[in-house]
Amino acid sequence: MKFLLKLLPESFQTELFRRLVSTKKVYDFKDITIKLAETYEEYKKAFELLHDCYVKKGLMEKDPTGMRCNIHSFLPHNAIVIAINRMGEVVGTVSIIKDNPLGLPAESIYAPEVVSLRNNPISELVEISALSIAPEYRQHSDTLLFLLNKFLYLFSRDYFKSNMLIITIHPNASIFYKSLFNFKTIGKVFSYEYVKGALATLMYMDFSGDHEDRMWKTVFRGRKDSLIDYILYQKDDRLIFPDVSEDDVELRNKEVTLRLIKASNFNLRSLSIMEISYLYSSLNLNEDDLKYLGIAKFRVVSDYRFQKKISARLKIESVDFITQIYNISGETHLNFTEVKHPIENHYPIRP
Repeated sequence: MKFLLKLLPESFQTELFRRLVSTKKVYDFKDITIKLAETYEEYKKAFELLHDCYVKKGLMEKDPTGMRCNIHSFLPHNAIVIAINRMGEVVGTVSIIKDNPLGLPAESIYAPEVVSLRNNPISELVEISALSIAPEYRQHSDTLLFLLNKFLYLFSRDYFKSNMLIITIHPNASIFYKSLFNFKTIGKVFSYEYVKGALATLMYMDFSGDHEDRMWKTVFRGRKDSLIDYILYQKDDRLIFPDVSEDDVELRNKEVTLRLIKASNFNLRSLSIMEISYLYSSLNLNEDDLKYLGIAKFRVVSDYRFQKKISARLKIESVDFITQIYNISGETHLNFTEVKHPIENHYPIRP
């Protein structure tokens, strides 16, 4: 069947996919909660699930710790989303990585493409990565995928203030994202060393401005059972979002993060000066923390400095001046006083 589908023109494939995929049964599966990982055990189970799935697919060798982690796994700009069943087992996970001083993982092979997207004056990038579903839940994979995708989209938009998602996936999966999310491909197909040379393609989804409504009306013709309709307009109590304002969401507990770094046997000495300096600064590490991690001799002689585009707003006598901040260093201190408000409703009225 898959072979026959590939013989069709891409426009036919996407249209057929959109007609075949329905969310009518998405509420039938009650045994799941989608939330951010918070505790040490939740993070550990997510990293273990990712490890086991990647080993089974031949995308990595077995690690003695049974976990799959990288530098982004431990930093505040990475939200680890988990699907938990009623027994507390982590049966699905995905990472939402906000654009940050270290860049995004996709830049290891798609640097020019990611930079071109980032250089758009209004773009705020988020990379979606490390999606895994437990084997025993594969029969419910559509439901889990719908739930995880709904969470990651709303969290990226409402908490990370993103308006553009990027993903690096196997080319065979691109039709799924083109059909159901209107993702677009950018760049060539490459061999991705981080997943043992598996083929990869970079895709992006722009949802700035009125893109959401236009996509729902034109691409999906206002279908109530489309995935976009479910994500944008339907409330689902199985999704648990942080009960704080967007700016106050706390993605990392330092004690939990230190335990994870140690348990994963992550090689801190393999990091570049900028990476370890950013880790040091973003987690607010002290001398005792460094001793705990076994790098007591490490000393930050010079704080990190990097080129970064950040949108900024300066208000003088009720007049807004919108600008950009460049060339940030750890010695730069910017203080903003803003009114914090919790998100009360993720679901606007359907147009």
